[in-house]
Amino acid sequence: MLLRHPYLFVMSSNLLLLVSLGLGETFEFQQWARFTAQIAAVVLAMLVFLGPLVHMRLLPSGTVSNGLRRNLGLSYALAMAIHACAITFFLVVTRTPPDLIPALFGAVVYVFLFAMVITSFSGAKKWLSFRAWKWLHRTGLTLLVLVSIVTLIGAIPEQSLFSTSALLGALLFTGSLFKLWLYARGRLNSEPYNA
Repeated sequence: MLLRHPYLFVMSSNLLLLVSLGLGETFEFQQWARFTAQIAAVVLAMLVFLGPLVHMRLLPSGTVSNGLRRNLGLSYALAMAIHACAITFFLVVTRTPPDLIPALFGAVVYVFLFAMVITSFSGAKKWLSFRAWKWLHRTGLTLLVLVSIVTLIGAIPEQSLFSTSALLGALLFTGSLFKLWLYARGRLNSEPYNA
């Protein structure tokens, strides 16, 4: 379901999350923000593992060229937009001032994410050369993965070593290492410009 309908996964999981949190005695805005980050991490992990899964022949090779990578990327952007709303609501409702350094890193991540979303459509691609597009998407994906890993693993002291956040962080880290290894050995193609 996640691979065939990533948008549906993001929307339904977030809706289920809102309903379950709404049924509690009080709506936990911090829990909402944490869970939306985990939903986004699941989609990002699928995006990271997509190339290696095709390489290992666990997915058909035509899958990536049929726009699955773009659909997962746009679904991740949707999940991150929901996450930004959850963080904003948490800060406003609890009147918590944002920390300067995480807020700056978050702003940079969202700028890259927005630029990647805009350049995922053929109309916007004509203004970028292939080299610039490739740099933007590789740099942006690397930044998104690094920030996600640091954020998810950073939840270990507050939660536990075997929390969902820690396990998702370890999954993203492992997938990234595997993808880098495949790139280094020349066994993984670059992201398709025309996907």
